[in-house]
Amino acid sequence: MNESSEHVTITGYLTFNGDGRTPDIIGQTCSGLVVCQYYEGTILADPANVVYFQFGDYWYSICFEAAMVFWRHKTQIGSSVNSTLLHGTIFNDLSELEGVAGHQLVTIDYNSTPEGNVNVKFLFDSDTIFSLDYDSSTDSTKISADSPSRRG
Repeated sequence: MNESSEHVTITGYLTFNGDGRTPDIIGQTCSGLVVCQYYEGTILADPANVVYFQFGDYWYSICFEAAMVFWRHKTQIGSSVNSTLLHGTIFNDLSELEGVAGHQLVTIDYNSTPEGNVNVKFLFDSDTIFSLDYDSSTDSTKISADSPSRRG
């Protein structure tokens, strides 16, 4: 499936769960970023199990399974309550990450592989690229941010 609009590009074998599309957030200003991380013992097993972006009054969450993107929205995000030391979740507030909060979302690019890996890049008007890389073999998502100041 290869699909493109002016601000959203989809390349590869992706399926969208839910209403089957990207939420209407292009051109909106991001006011918050929270990452739900999953740990097993002392190991961070999934650095970005669910990622929450705040646009207006809503928090939009994105997460993945093999070649599948899940978008949801709600007015509040939960907190992390764990009942064991063996595994659990941690909410990491990254709202002060350079170039994301306080900036308009310009484009979203989705890419996937036949193996089910997914890469999503969010470009903000600060020229910061926030990336999510889902690896279907480990069922985990890595995050990265590339801002102009980091490029030198």
